[in-house]
Amino acid sequence: MKLSEIRTEIEGILDRNRPYEALEFAQKLERSMSQTDIQSSAPEAYQEITQLIFALYVFAVPIASEEVVERVLRLNVLEALQLDFDYGRHLFERLNLRYNMYTEEGKQEHLSQLIPYLKQNEQNLGDEPLPIADEQRPPLVKNWLDYYDQEAGLEGHSAFDRADFISSDPLAQSLPKHERHLLRSLCKLYDFLQGEVEEQHIYEVSEAHEPSPADAEPSDVPSAEEAPDETDSLADQMTDTGTVDLQNMPSPQEKSAKGTVDLRELTKNKASDTER
Repeated sequence: MKLSEIRTEIEGILDRNRPYEALEFAQKLERSMSQTDIQSSAPEAYQEITQLIFALYVFAVPIASEEVVERVLRLNVLEALQLDFDYGRHLFERLNLRYNMYTEEGKQEHLSQLIPYLKQNEQNLGDEPLPIADEQRPPLVKNWLDYYDQEAGLEGHSAFDRADFISSDPLAQSLPKHERHLLRSLCKLYDFLQGEVEEQHIYEVSEAHEPSPADAEPSDVPSAEEAPDETDSLADQMTDTGTVDLQNMPSPQEKSAKGTVDLRELTKNKASDTER
């Protein structure tokens, strides 16, 4: 199966809004990659396919196993926060849909149970150490969350608190623009899991600028120059925030036995895809 055919298949799955198909195709691709030597023979194709598999798992979050959700939040939340499947269908909505069958109280209870996974994440965000409880900690996701609690308070964070933190904290402001937006998305996710983000804000992922506290309430819709380009591939949406490695992510127990996608043709077809 050519890389271009894999991309086309994934686009169709997303257009049809079929999380079950996304999960099944991700599992087929993962099994096929384990049966080939594509990592050494076509490293660029291997990297893109790995990212596409990851994107499929994120899209399948509403119906995927708890293990998949745990690993997305614990290992690769920064990549997941950068994915936008169009029509506002990004990580916040995927998690919200996962518990749609519950009452609001039940949904929030389940969402809050995901916080420990997020607080184990050791992806790096920035370069400066974070002063937390009289010690300097590396700028890892889990430490940024502790720092956010320390600076914004432990009693729950409103949109105002979040905007104030991002716009006034010197360490947050020292981040490059893209990483600052990632930090803001991370804080939004943390607040969302805690149940303190207003419903009209839970689907936000990025925005054109950090609002001042006085402007925290209006809808934060990304500008055209900040929003992901609809023509960008899902792999292109991810920047170098860490390695997306699903080889350590066991497929969920509900694996399909309908066959695999044969990637053996990919190595020789990669060059022709690039030429086209």
